[in-house]
Amino acid sequence: MSSHTEIYFSGENNRSMYEARSSQAIAMFNEVKAVFPWAQKDDAFAISSSLQHEVLGEPVISFTLTNAVTTALVGAQYTLTTRKFCMTSNTSFLKVYPVWDESYPSFLPAGCTVLFKGEHRVELGRPAPSGLDNFYDCYFKGDPATVESHFSLPERRGEYDTFYGVTVKDGAVVRKKQYVYDSSSMFTDWDVIHMMQKRRA
Repeated sequence: MSSHTEIYFSGENNRSMYEARSSQAIAMFNEVKAVFPWAQKDDAFAISSSLQHEVLGEPVISFTLTNAVTTALVGAQYTLTTRKFCMTSNTSFLKVYPVWDESYPSFLPAGCTVLFKGEHRVELGRPAPSGLDNFYDCYFKGDPATVESHFSLPERRGEYDTFYGVTVKDGAVVRKKQYVYDSSSMFTDWDVIHMMQKRRA
């Protein structure tokens, strides 16, 4: 049985997310623990493979934090939080995903559903990489052919669903991400989570 829950592609790079008890996740946790002795596996319900972050310029491993840890760190208004471990600079930061409440972005093609904004938070007492305020992510759903054409992306579509994210730095799109799901998992159904979070707000 596969422990894989999510894969996204960013250009030639790709990142997988694994259930925290899987052998793949445990191997990634051990890499993080060697650099960040304070890291706790029980804080996360999923752990990613390493990805070369195009903006930060170093490999990053992501822990998707449990609901209890998310609430303790950033409050109950956030459904999801990730902790990003920057493996070269020995820095880390949090990423939260509030519902997108701004106007429709000019960098998206018409007809998309804008879902979440990825924002960064610095944890008290823990060194963070510089420049976190200079970029953010926009997560959305759209017709795959339209999105692929608009951003000059290869055709990558999940059998179950496909979602998208773009990283915006200084007003320009600098990274395009394709999230591909071939079956339902803990990370699918972004649109349902978006609706639930809007109702809660």
